[in-house]
Amino acid sequence: MFIHLESVMSTYAMALPTAVVVDIGSTKTSVCCIEEGIIIQKSIIRKNFGGDDQTDLLLRLLQSDKALHYFPEGKINLKYGYHHYLIEKLKE
Repeated sequence: MFIHLESVMSTYAMALPTAVVVDIGSTKTSVCCIEEGIIIQKSIIRKNFGGDDQTDLLLRLLQSDKALHYFPEGKINLKYGYHHYLIEKLKE
């Protein structure tokens, strides 16, 4: 049995000896450099924002843009599953 970090395994899956791996989760973003299958410790960066924050920002931009008269201002609530799904699809 082997225990490896997900970022190292992603480079093995792509057959890359050296890579920069960016992991954008829903609440955090991580970046690290991998060389010859080893993570360079000084290259690890973690930020406390992720995909959910990007979704919220996209909704704010869509609602504030005056050119988008057809977008319902104030009627979208990300706490509702369907509304969150719609904004996620727009983000994609």
